[in-house]
Amino acid sequence: MHCDSLSCDSLTSFPLAFFTKFETLDIWGCTNLESLYIPDGFHHVDLTSLQSLYIYYCANLVSFPQGGLPTPNPKSLLISSSKKFRLLPQGMHTLLTSLQHLHISNCPEIDSFPQGGLPSNLSSLHIWNCNKTCGLPDGGLQYLISLETLYILNCEKLKSFPKHGLPSSLSRLNISKRLLLKKRCQRDKGKEWPKICHIPCIVIEEEFILS
Repeated sequence: MHCDSLSCDSLTSFPLAFFTKFETLDIWGCTNLESLYIPDGFHHVDLTSLQSLYIYYCANLVSFPQGGLPTPNPKSLLISSSKKFRLLPQGMHTLLTSLQHLHISNCPEIDSFPQGGLPSNLSSLHIWNCNKTCGLPDGGLQYLISLETLYILNCEKLKSFPKHGLPSSLSRLNISKRLLLKKRCQRDKGKEWPKICHIPCIVIEEEFILS
């Protein structure tokens, strides 16, 4: 089942527990939405059917419920154009073990990733226009043994990759609108080059670089 929550300006909170049968949940254009929550008495609700959660244009949404999302099986999570959103689900590395695709874009208040890192089954990570994001989760990316694609677009404070490097499974890296990071990723002489030289396909500012 698929559910759209379309342009609900009067909606201030979204009760996830009432959508137990849906596989895809789209929440967009809810300009007054402040929170996703689990009502009292529903904390053990079964949300295993949810495969995809997409959130767009929810200008006042700040974070997910305390304790994270009680949705163990989602494969895709997208958060876009939510200017106050600043916190990804806490404990998502253990709570969202089936997550394969994570896309975050136009969320200028996100400055860091949750403690514990990201789910180990993640295969694609896209971070676009998140201007406060200073770095990728250190001590976590190299354990993402399924990660194949990493896209970074216009994250102006991101200057380097994690000190432990990027996973060997990574097959494509795209970097755009990050001139400082571009300089540090120059083939053979950039400071970050040893961390990315194993990646078969590297695209920086639309320039293909053979590793």
